Amino acid sequence: MGDMVGDLVCVLEHANVSSAICMGYVISSLLKLENPLTSSCRHDWGSQICYEAARMRPDLFTAVVGVVVPYISAAGPFVPIKHLVTVLPKLTYQLFFDSKLNAATAELDRDIRRTVRATLRTVDSPPPDAYLQSADSFLAAWDDIDEIPRVPFLSPEEEDYFVEQYGFQGFRNTLQFYMTENRHAAWELAQKQGNFTISVPALAVYPLNDPVADWKLAAHLLKTAEFVPELTTEVLTGAHWVHLENHVEFNTIVRGWLRKLHGDQLKREVEVRISDEL
Repeated sequence: MGDMVGDLVCVLEHANVSSAICMGYVISSLLKLENPLTSSCRHDWGSQICYEAARMRPDLFTAVVGVVVPYISAAGPFVPIKHLVTVLPKLTYQLFFDSKLNAATAELDRDIRRTVRATLRTVDSPPPDAYLQSADSFLAAWDDIDEIPRVPFLSPEEEDYFVEQYGFQGFRNTLQFYMTENRHAAWELAQKQGNFTISVPALAVYPLNDPVADWKLAAHLLKTAEFVPELTTEVLTGAHWVHLENHVEFNTIVRGWLRKLHGDQLKREVEVRISDEL
């Protein structure tokens, strides 16, 4: 995780960008801010990268938007996924990715379109109930279905492009997030730094219908708000890919938060100028 944050920092420094919000560039542009900020949209593991970026470099990442997964502080002891599956059984697939990397890669790469369609589902077109609950297969729950329906929120051309790109790179490198050693390394880095708080403004958008977990409840149990004092939490009807499933509603939430954020920044700047003049 630290390496990925370092990569983001290098890109911004190379582009001579002095501050950034880890969120959607299109939204930032639509707001026509007086001082547009560089940004990028993050979801799930991408959200974790953005959270870590804001934690590690609040001087550069001045705000953050996370989608689906809450900020998970490293303040406590390291907890392997195998200890969580009894209470969150739909995390069991992560054991497959972690302990059987070669088998997982072979299964995912065998029929990329089937893998993509199995993964990108919605509330109205859900996966089978048994999906994600196997430590030996990611796709076995779909075995009784000959052809999985196309991805509901992608056009045929977009789905083709998605499949084409994974055809070039495969899925192996995307599984690095699930490796116990990598998760432990991220936890260890935060432990060594001794800072577990995100001090900048943050927006978390949680789906109400994610088959994996109730992320709003998870955030409460993880005490996320205690480690993110300027956290705004919103919920939205939708499954795991809520920002794509209900993109209009999602963008409305983020735009509103950005407008308030920008207004608060301008207010603080005025207050500082008045204070300096006095």
